[in-house]
Amino acid sequence: MALLWRERGTRLFVFQDDDFLGDGRAANLERLASLETAFADEGLPPVALAIKARPDSIDADVVAGLRRLGLAQVFLGVETASARGLNALARAVTPDKVRRALETLHAADIFVASNLMLWHPDGTFDDLHENLDLLASFPDQLFNLGRTEPYEGAPLTARLAREGRLRGDWRNRDYRVEDPDARLALELFAATLAARCRSDGSIPLAQRAGTAAAAASRLLDPSQVAPLARRTRAAVGRLAASNRGILATIVELAASGRTARADAVGRLRSELAVADATLSSELRGLLVRLEALVVSNGRRAVRRSPWRSPARLAAVAAAGALACSQPQAPVSRPGEPEAGTSRPDVSGPEVETLAGLDVELNTDQRFIPGGPCSPPTFLPSAVAATIAADPAAGRIEAIDVRGGALERALVAPDGSRAVASLVAGTETGEGELLVQIRRTDGTAAVLARTFFWAGGYAFATDDERQQFLNPPPPPYHGFMGCDPPGPMPVMPFTPTEFFAEDGRVSFAMRYGRPVGWAFDLGFAAGVAGNEGATVEPLPAICEFGRLDVGVPVERESMPPGWFACAFSPYNAEGVTYLREGSFACTVSFRLRSGDGDEETVSGNLPVHVAPDGTVTLGDLPPDALPTD
Repeated sequence: MALLWRERGTRLFVFQDDDFLGDGRAANLERLASLETAFADEGLPPVALAIKARPDSIDADVVAGLRRLGLAQVFLGVETASARGLNALARAVTPDKVRRALETLHAADIFVASNLMLWHPDGTFDDLHENLDLLASFPDQLFNLGRTEPYEGAPLTARLAREGRLRGDWRNRDYRVEDPDARLALELFAATLAARCRSDGSIPLAQRAGTAAAAASRLLDPSQVAPLARRTRAAVGRLAASNRGILATIVELAASGRTARADAVGRLRSELAVADATLSSELRGLLVRLEALVVSNGRRAVRRSPWRSPARLAAVAAAGALACSQPQAPVSRPGEPEAGTSRPDVSGPEVETLAGLDVELNTDQRFIPGGPCSPPTFLPSAVAATIAADPAAGRIEAIDVRGGALERALVAPDGSRAVASLVAGTETGEGELLVQIRRTDGTAAVLARTFFWAGGYAFATDDERQQFLNPPPPPYHGFMGCDPPGPMPVMPFTPTEFFAEDGRVSFAMRYGRPVGWAFDLGFAAGVAGNEGATVEPLPAICEFGRLDVGVPVERESMPPGWFACAFSPYNAEGVTYLREGSFACTVSFRLRSGDGDEETVSGNLPVHVAPDGTVTLGDLPPDALPTD
């Protein structure tokens, strides 16, 4: 910590350590006293700490010791207020200890982030009411909400396997909530309030803003921070109250059964949309102002040109529970889409077939396995509409759905194919994929294809859906586990991996040449001649698409100053027509020398879009460029 302060000016330290505090009060107090002495011996200035803690490790004296060290935020492992749920999770704590820990932290004015796992395999309706009672007892406490996930190797997962209740395989573990009322409440939650709990939802945003306010209050003059901190606490409290009210409505609806449920879900979604439109905007604005305040003060407080400390401090304050070891990725700001590039409404007479044309529904890609002993990355179901026979007979102009919603839709410049991610309902049903075709005679027609959905996924046939809803039992029972994979091989960085260069900025392959259709393309970018300087990526600007510059890739044996990048063919709204032609993304880096000198280095990355929608990054021979 002292080294990070002296070299980089870091003053916010986030510990991703479940055992930062042990189980014994005496041992915790002894450790905190030792840390307080070490801070003084190293000459550390006031710092802000964010830690993880179990409820049974929290008491007033321990919190007082943590406050002297600079405690600003605690991620408290509450998990559930239900005794049955705590027992199912083998948490070895009681609901009373959960409540006492929250009371102690609130009394000490510590910002608390936490999760509530409202559902688990043995959960009942009474468990939901116990958690609602906890929310009512702590009205300003913001929890992220969800259900218990059966992680590979966890005791709960092993028990479900022994009992024959574990569904799926290591790529997608699942279970059924047996209590019918609790199960219905889960379905209602997934269709409504769950949107707030996702990584881009309003609850994580509020937790980041609350952490930023707590850290800024610890590090800066109270007169500077107090007005923003008060507004942030108020916004977080309003969101907590809204969550509590909607969850209570969900529980009430579940108790009354499925009658008129569709109308109720529509009303809840509308209420969520109205509330989030205001709250999310307010929270983002507060977070930006808090970051700016921390950055401006950090520059004045640093001892000797710590190039990363202000940006790092702001980024970590925004990230809440992220560690300080790597800078956060800047977000590119693509230009405004040209007129005619947004998706039009699908209209025209609906037909079953068109001469020479056909549309294929493809729902095969529903998740990407993460490898042995690691969780999969779940994606919305892919709905691909392609003209399979004679493209000369017509072109795709637009795609839409009935019975779901489309995200990240793309249509190739020549209209030969289109792709989109379909977000469907959480139970079961049917929908239609609508593909608007413009025939060569200028007339329009809409081809409709039925699809089936369940659990948020789309299926081309009802047989596929039934296989998903009724998976075969696990091949065997007992403990399910596997040895962790070995270390990934580190590939040497060689000049042959360059695929584009512009001045001092170079672009190199990481997983093969970046070429594809409707996928994010990964590569690396860096700057030459950075010896003795630190390198910081700046937001990229693209004529077409979006380019994000991410974390350093020194671990892959690349020279210092190289960063992982991803190019996306989707615009800021996530829905667009691809444009044929040659474009560029401007990538910039800021170099800071040890004596404080700065320079900005920029380079252009060529982007080529072929008529069929294939995107290629980098320099191409003239005969490979798209033609007009």
